[in-house]
Amino acid sequence: MRECKSILLIKLDEIGDMILASPALKAIRVRYPSARITCVVRPEILPLVEHCPYVDQFLPMSRDFKTFGLAKLGLFARLLWFCARHRLFRQDCSWVLRTTPYAQECLLSLAAGARERVGWSNSELFWSRHCFTRIVDCEGAWHETVRLLAGVTERPPNADGVATEVWLAPEDRGCTA
Repeated sequence: MRECKSILLIKLDEIGDMILASPALKAIRVRYPSARITCVVRPEILPLVEHCPYVDQFLPMSRDFKTFGLAKLGLFARLLWFCARHRLFRQDCSWVLRTTPYAQECLLSLAAGARERVGWSNSELFWSRHCFTRIVDCEGAWHETVRLLAGVTERPPNADGVATEVWLAPEDRGCTA
C-alpha cells in the first residue's frame, strides 16, 4: 500500500471489539506517523476512545440494522451526506476494522471516496466484494485481533507481543478497580 496522508477507519462495533482493535490502531499510526487519521465509531464508544493517541479524530455514527434490499440506496445517500458534513471525501485510504463487516461499514468506505479501501472478508459477503479495492482473507483460526493486525501490517498473522490497550483520561489513571 502506498503512502497515505489521510486515513478513514471504520469500526461500528461494540466496546470489547474496539479494545480488540487497539493493536491495529497502533500499527496504522506507526506505519503512517504523519497521516491524518479519522475513525468512525458508534456513539457509545466515544468515551472509551477519546484519549486514544493513535487517532486524530473520532466521529460518532449509529449502526443501521433495518436496511435491506433497495433501502440500501437510501442508506448510501445518508452515508454520502455524513461524508460531506464531516469533509471525509477523497481519503487516501480506508480500513473497515471488522472481519465480518456490516453493509453500512462497506458502503461508508465507498462513500468516502478513498482510493484504497481495505476490508476483511470472506467470499460470502456481497457488499465487501464490491466496495473494497483490497480484501484481506480472514479465514483460519486466528483471533480477530491478530487477523486485523496482520491485514494492517501486511505480514502473516503472528500473536507474539500483541497487546490490547485501554486509554484512560488523566484523572482516571490513578484509580484502581
